[in-house]
Amino acid sequence: MRYPTLVLAFPTQIAACLLPRRIHVSFHTFCDWLASRITIASVSLALALALCGCNSNSSDRLVIDLQDKTYPTGIDHWPAKSVVIFGDFGGSIYSIREDGTRVIKLTDIREIDCARVTRVRVDEARNRLWVMSASGICVYDLQSLQLTRYLPIGDMSHYRLANGLTDIALDPQGNAYAIDSGIDPVLYRIESATFAVAMWNKVTPKSVPGVYSPRHFPLNAIVVTPQGGHVLYVNAYSGELHVVDISSKQRSTVSMPQTLYGVNALVAAPSTTSPGGIDLYAVSARNNSITVVGIDSDLKNARARIYATKYLDNPLAGTLVRGSVFVTNSQLLRHPELSGDRDKPRPFSIVRLGSKYFADQAANPVMGAVLGP
Repeated sequence: MRYPTLVLAFPTQIAACLLPRRIHVSFHTFCDWLASRITIASVSLALALALCGCNSNSSDRLVIDLQDKTYPTGIDHWPAKSVVIFGDFGGSIYSIREDGTRVIKLTDIREIDCARVTRVRVDEARNRLWVMSASGICVYDLQSLQLTRYLPIGDMSHYRLANGLTDIALDPQGNAYAIDSGIDPVLYRIESATFAVAMWNKVTPKSVPGVYSPRHFPLNAIVVTPQGGHVLYVNAYSGELHVVDISSKQRSTVSMPQTLYGVNALVAAPSTTSPGGIDLYAVSARNNSITVVGIDSDLKNARARIYATKYLDNPLAGTLVRGSVFVTNSQLLRHPELSGDRDKPRPFSIVRLGSKYFADQAANPVMGAVLGP
């Protein structure tokens, strides 16, 4: 850092011999002032370049490594804080900046029925954090992380035959829609104000109004449309994409050129090509892929392209963050017998895939077994 001072020392000594003392003192003072300014400018420039380099590297990374986290699972965006909230299967909740830096543990889940976290949902308007595991749902104050409501699956299902909760979505009014994908599958609706639970697709006689389904059907991933008026979910066995109108409670099916097998998460965004339409990202841990489904505004027809990516490693959940899809690589659903590197698991991570990434990739029409790197 003293390099500028050394450069100015030689001219100063010459000035001592050639100039009168008063002029020499002034010149020496000026040189010292100039040297200090150059030094400060050099340090400022170095810091600026370093900061630019850090921001550039973090913003450009597709894979955000989470080396010491245990199976990152549920994930959602907290826009006001410019952070992403995610949980892990070990029972902890974390925040991470949108640029993929500064991971902070927020809390450990103490409620046993919510500890094996599989989903988190942020309700910024009502200051709530919804945390779900296979056996229950817990609602926390978003700021203090104090427990607000505790909903074990036994209370929700009235102790009927149940298998486990797999996904949850929130509508703009704060109502929650949760899936129980057991032998007797049910779509629960949890009312925002009172947390009252209703079974939306319970079998009822045809003469009774508000029939949501003529029969039970297996369920999988669920999401609320960006416009807020409908719920989308996938039939786990047939791969069909279903729509439920929240107001009329009527169900329909989206016509697609292919089925959505093995989908375990849905992320919905306003369409970039069709006014009023939806871009639906269907995340599959089965074959490490994301199927991008373009749905028309009437929610009746859709086009789909399947993308295989080496960046996915048994992805479990996803969320939309300012135009990019953030996906957790949990490895939780990995089948060791299908993987040649089962003794060397890849680092736990979050993958960030922007619109440019999907635009640059070619569709893969044939999906085989679990894809390698």
